[in-house]
Amino acid sequence: MTLRDVADDDEPEGGWNVSSINTPFHDAYHKIEGIYAFGDALKAAFPDIVEEYDIGTTVEGRAIRAWRAHMKERDGEPEHEELEFVIQAGQHAREWVAPSSAIYFLHSLILDATTDTNSHAAALLRHFTFTVVPVLNPDGFEYSHAHSRMWRKNRQDGGGLFCKGIDLNSNWGHKFIAGRTACSDSYAGRTAFEALETKAMAYYLINGTITDTPPRDHKVRAFVDLHSYGQLFMFPYAYSCADFPADAENLMEAGLGVAKAMRQAQNGEGYQTGQACDLTFRSTGEAIDYVYGVGDTRWSYSAELRDTGTYGFMLPASLIRPTGDEVNAGLRYLAQFIFETDIDKP
Repeated sequence: MTLRDVADDDEPEGGWNVSSINTPFHDAYHKIEGIYAFGDALKAAFPDIVEEYDIGTTVEGRAIRAWRAHMKERDGEPEHEELEFVIQAGQHAREWVAPSSAIYFLHSLILDATTDTNSHAAALLRHFTFTVVPVLNPDGFEYSHAHSRMWRKNRQDGGGLFCKGIDLNSNWGHKFIAGRTACSDSYAGRTAFEALETKAMAYYLINGTITDTPPRDHKVRAFVDLHSYGQLFMFPYAYSCADFPADAENLMEAGLGVAKAMRQAQNGEGYQTGQACDLTFRSTGEAIDYVYGVGDTRWSYSAELRDTGTYGFMLPASLIRPTGDEVNAGLRYLAQFIFETDIDKP
C-alpha cells in the first residue's frame, strides 16, 4: 500500500458523482468523512430510495452512520412482509477493504436497480430493505488513518492503566468472557456491550433506531459482518464447535452458493465456507453469534474478505473494486436465496 492508495478526501467540486460505478471514489481508500460524504451523495441522488440515519455516537463524538435502501413495490405486485438485510463493516479499524466493499455493494445495487426497474437488483430492493453500516468503529478507523495503521480496537477507555480500546467483535453479549489484558488487540472489555459501538448496534438490531416510533416490529432477516482478511464466509458459532446451530445445513447450503457467486464474479477469488469456529480461532462475544443466538436472525454470517496473506490488512487500493465485485455478487446471491427459501413460498 502506498500514499496514493489513500484519498485526501477533498470532495470534487459539486460533490461526488454517483451516477456511475466507475466513479474514482472506488479507486482509493477514504477516511470517515470521505465515506460519509459519499453516503450523503447517494441519499441526495436517490432520495426516494435511500435514507440516512445515525444509530449512535462514539466516545469521541463521531456518528455511527447507516444508510438504508428500499424500493416500493410496483402496482399490482403482491405485498411481502417487511424484510431487512443488515450489512455491517469496520468493526476492526485496520480492515479498510471492508467499509470500501460495503459502500461499493450499496452503490452498485442502487445503480442497477434504478437503471432498469425490471432488473434482478430492483426486485431485490423491492423484496428487502438493505441497511448498510459501513464503519461501526469510526474512532478506531480514523485513528488507523491518522496515527497507527494497524490499530484494531475502538478508542474507549476499557479500564487499562496504559492502553485504550475494546475489541468490538469480542464485546457482544453472547458467551461473552471479560478481557484480562487491556493492551491486547483482542481485549474484550470488562462487560458485554461496554463499547458504545456494540451497544448501539445491538440496540438497533433488536429494537430499531432510537428514533423509531413504534420500535421495530419485524426481525432482521439477514446479517453479514464484513472483515478482512482470509477469504472466508462463515456462519455461527464462533465461540465453540460443540454448539451446532439448528440451521447449520441451510447456512452451509447458502454459504456455498455465496462462495461460488463470489468466485464467479469478475476476477473473483475462491472463498471457504463453514462454521466460524472451524475456519478461524475460536472467539467469544462475536457479532454473528449474538445476532443468531440472541437476535434470532436465522441468516447470520461473517465474511473475511481479500486476501489470504500476501498483503493482509495492507491490501492495495487496486483490489478494492475486485473485492467489491465479489461482495456484490455474494450478497445478491444470499438475498435471492433467502427470498426463495424462506419467504417466497406458496
